Amino acid sequence: PGADRLPKGMRPRWNNVLVLNQKTGLVLLGSENHLLVLVDLGLARGAQRRVVRVLQVGYNGECWALAHHPTMQGLCASGDSKGVVRFWDTVRKRPLANKSYKNDFPVYAMEFSASGDLLALAQGEGMLDVLFFPSLERAARKRISHEKDAEGKFERLCDVKFSTPEQDGGGYLACACWDQRVYLLRVTRTSRKKGIDAETDPTQFIPHKTLKGNSSSPTHLMFTADGQYIMSNSKDAQILIWKTCSGERMHSLSMARDARWPQWTCILGWPAIGCWQTDYDLTDLTAVCQTAAPAPNGSHYIAAGDDNQCIVLYRFPAHSTDCDFSLNFGHASHVTNVRFNSSNVLVSAGGNDH
Repeated sequence: PGADRLPKGMRPRWNNVLVLNQKTGLVLLGSENHLLVLVDLGLARGAQRRVVRVLQVGYNGECWALAHHPTMQGLCASGDSKGVVRFWDTVRKRPLANKSYKNDFPVYAMEFSASGDLLALAQGEGMLDVLFFPSLERAARKRISHEKDAEGKFERLCDVKFSTPEQDGGGYLACACWDQRVYLLRVTRTSRKKGIDAETDPTQFIPHKTLKGNSSSPTHLMFTADGQYIMSNSKDAQILIWKTCSGERMHSLSMARDARWPQWTCILGWPAIGCWQTDYDLTDLTAVCQTAAPAPNGSHYIAAGDDNQCIVLYRFPAHSTDCDFSLNFGHASHVTNVRFNSSNVLVSAGGNDH
């Protein structure tokens, strides 16, 4: 079923109209805040004015955050620098216009837990929000970083990742922050019983370790499949790995070749060497994502998004700078994120094309 009403709280300023049927009053309306709506004006006998379908919604800020739900096939979430979180149906290729979340901090990254019942938001001002899904009730809010930048604002969180849950249903939640640290939280959980609300839910996010060693701000995070190690990439092309249980930094990267990574999403590392084209500088490659193993074509490809408005597809691992690739266009701005879902459907986000 299609959406039949405008997104909650949205007051569009219409600036474009296309008449599709003069007799029935079927028109297509476009607004300056990136809303595209099919409307029946109710001109036919017995008809009423109604929104037939919301075809597209957009953002007023830059969209950076992107995540696929692990179990609800075709459900994707995104977030922008104005704090708006939207949801999308990738099967029908349409927005879920009636489901959204407005926050009071910019959203720069997001991640669903493995079970899909938690959604973590990495935000500005050093803030981490964790929401229950699908209710979008807040499970936790924590200021992860207390370091301030030159303007007196708390440093932003720029990436967030859940580890694979352990037998007790817990695991780790990691946050990368522009204060040059990675913050590791222990997730403790018991079965959430029906009728328990967000205030009495037993899920907790307990500070575990602060991972240091980066000489610049970390940008990307990735856990090994067993959750025993975590890798970070930083703005100055540093690759660091720590043990999650102890927070000990590994001084050799050789173990990264032998470790099993569930889906490669770090822009640095030997499987992504070929994603760095010769004319790139350290800021031109913004995101990569490996295809999912169980899906068609398996885990044999990796997509990269760059500042040239391109999405580039390579074979995985892309371990050489002379790898063959497929160049794809469509964005009107720099590509901020790319993510494959479990069926290997690729969703990409463009910064200023909203």
